[in-house]
Amino acid sequence: MSYTPDFYTGNGVTTQFDVSFSYLSTAHVYMAVNGLAATFTWVDANTVQPTVTPAAGKRVAIYRVTSSTPLVDFTGGDVFPAGDLNTAFQQGLFLAQEADYHSRSRTLRLASTDTPLALSALPLIAARAGTAMFFDAVGQLVTGPAASAITASVVSQAAASASAAAASASASATATRAGNVPTPSVPADDGKFMRAKSDGTDDFELFTPTPGADLLGAVSSTDRAVPMFAGVSGKQLKDGPALGTNKHAMRSNGAGADPTVSGVVEAAFAVNIVGLAKRKREGTATHLLYSSGALTDSYFGAPPAVGETNTGSSLGSGGAGIFKQKVGVDFTFRQITVSTSGGSSGSMLSNASLSLTEGTNAVDIVLTNTWRTDLT
Repeated sequence: MSYTPDFYTGNGVTTQFDVSFSYLSTAHVYMAVNGLAATFTWVDANTVQPTVTPAAGKRVAIYRVTSSTPLVDFTGGDVFPAGDLNTAFQQGLFLAQEADYHSRSRTLRLASTDTPLALSALPLIAARAGTAMFFDAVGQLVTGPAASAITASVVSQAAASASAAAASASASATATRAGNVPTPSVPADDGKFMRAKSDGTDDFELFTPTPGADLLGAVSSTDRAVPMFAGVSGKQLKDGPALGTNKHAMRSNGAGADPTVSGVVEAAFAVNIVGLAKRKREGTATHLLYSSGALTDSYFGAPPAVGETNTGSSLGSGGAGIFKQKVGVDFTFRQITVSTSGGSSGSMLSNASLSLTEGTNAVDIVLTNTWRTDLT
């Protein structure tokens, strides 16, 4: 009968394994898990249990290595018990079985029908050191390329394979990305730029840049609302007041507050605008427009009831005064008149005199002539 070890595949659950072959001593039975020696205990003559349960996928091997040291020693004159004879026979048989198993299953060998019947001798150690061995055209072993060259070739091939895979992935990504790039149309897209979308995809879009390229708007806005600056940077807009009902006006709410759009109200609009228009065309006759100071409304009012008292007088002494009196705002003056008196029968003017008389409403200037009568 032939000998074959027992092989199992662990599943993480099975803890006991059968021993199907014969053995002379339990010391001749061994276990290996994934090629590494493993300890075990005997459950019975045909069952063993590893100390550590083999995990799923682990290869379990239970095999026999019969000792080559004679288990029975016969001497001259001994009685030959059947048990000792069987042990001696089985030891030789088990050693032959194990040698046959290894020669058939664990070594390279020529098939019985192959030719030639014998391989040529290996090249000398100096010739085969550091080289690979391969078969020549007639099937004999010869020295091949240096092991370092084979290693370099394997590394180069792996690098080339990785590079090819990367190139394939890049080409695939490029093809995918190319499918996400919009094709501009002329003239609708003239002057537009292309950018990656901000929606988390690999898509691109065409867009027209805003002058300045850094003006930002609010996250959301009210349809048809008035945009307003947010802060003083000149680069941030915020949602302003909606236009509201037809014919409503935008009204300031003071410094630091947003304006509002509302209907015209007497307190906020009419008093300041319509009221001013009324003042331009109304108000009491002879009244004056007075200022009430900064940020307050002006008003019409009567002039002061008592004006400044004015008087008039003539300078100097003697003679006649030209100023007569002040009546309200009217300054009155006397009229100046000029006249002459005296005869003209003489042939020679002997004397002339000038008089000045202040009347109620006039100042009379009179020139009086005196003629000599004895010169005729």
